[in-house]
Amino acid sequence: KVYARSTGEYAQITQPPVSGRARCGGQRVGEMEIWAIHAYNAAYTLQEFLTIKSDDPEGRNDTFTAIVNGEHIHRSNSRTTHRASYTQLTAITELQGLCLDIQSLHLAK
Repeated sequence: KVYARSTGEYAQITQPPVSGRARCGGQRVGEMEIWAIHAYNAAYTLQEFLTIKSDDPEGRNDTFTAIVNGEHIHRSNSRTTHRASYTQLTAITELQGLCLDIQSLHLAK
């Protein structure tokens, strides 16, 4: 499951939002919720949930800066479009540890 919310604390190592209301934690988005959102063709919402609102600190900072400065966020020009999140890199690394040659044509490390 993935935790997501707009602002607040983030875990030191893996960078997802902290959990729990007392710590202004994020709301969990599980597999069933992901599929339900996908069924409504909300691709950009899913992209936000699984990257900049989850464990992509650079994308999160870029997006926050653009919003504060009143700039538009162009997804095609955004660095977050082709950059792997920590979770994606972890999954790829674990699969490579199983001697599977995993390479992505769209994600940059």
